[in-house]
Amino acid sequence: MRNVSLILLVSLLMICGSVQAQKGLKVGAFGMPTVSTLFNADDRLLYQPGFFQQEFLPNMAGGLVLGWNPGAAFGIRLNVLYTQAGVRHSTRDLASGTSTCRYRGEEYLCDLNTTRLEYLKIPLMIGFHTADPTVSKISFSAYAGLQMNLLTRAFEYTTDTEYILPIPPNVTDYPDTYALYTNRTYSVVGEVGFDIKLVDDFVLNLRLRGDYGLDDAEDKTASFRVTEAGQTNRQDYWPAARAASYNASLGVLIGITYTLGGNRFPKSPSPASSDI
Repeated sequence: MRNVSLILLVSLLMICGSVQAQKGLKVGAFGMPTVSTLFNADDRLLYQPGFFQQEFLPNMAGGLVLGWNPGAAFGIRLNVLYTQAGVRHSTRDLASGTSTCRYRGEEYLCDLNTTRLEYLKIPLMIGFHTADPTVSKISFSAYAGLQMNLLTRAFEYTTDTEYILPIPPNVTDYPDTYALYTNRTYSVVGEVGFDIKLVDDFVLNLRLRGDYGLDDAEDKTASFRVTEAGQTNRQDYWPAARAASYNASLGVLIGITYTLGGNRFPKSPSPASSDI
């Protein structure tokens, strides 16, 4: 066992010694098509009969990168990105069990109900990379960290074009969609992918990034007023004891990073370049 540990330690030191990175300040920008959803244990119970199904909601995101490589194989990244999120539900045809409904012999898509949430996200991540992307053509990197999500906009829409019953006149102070969701939440975030050298100190970033919420995306304190028989009371919007809803998203990051004042770690001189 002692010999095995010694071999593993020597191997680790050799790997770290061979890994090279480019020191310096990193700046960049990226775009990211994503899919998102909201995981809620109570909502999942509705999917069992087959007439109500949760769909992944396609979105777009974009942002800026500020980073620093203080040493070999190690980096720190701070991002600021604006992204769409949310969830989509579809009603299903009970006869066929699919999302294609039939009416008078013709097929059409069943109703899609979408909750669109838009966030300003600020992830702080640390990670490693296997080589200097400005020297090696391709290098691998992996980062993970914590992300703050600031809700900027929220709205709902549906493909149902039939008449929607208005809010009763005895119901007042009814919350809009934005008021139903938490203004600030936190998530764990991680990404893995490749860096491809372009020209000079420019690098193309291709990453798979995902995040998952740590706290409830729904504001369970949201309420409205109901007046009956001359008495006005407040009622909670969300059902009592409703489970928490957790934001989740997965996207493909495509970006470009530039190193300011790059300072590459020196390589060992080759025998051909040594003095004779």
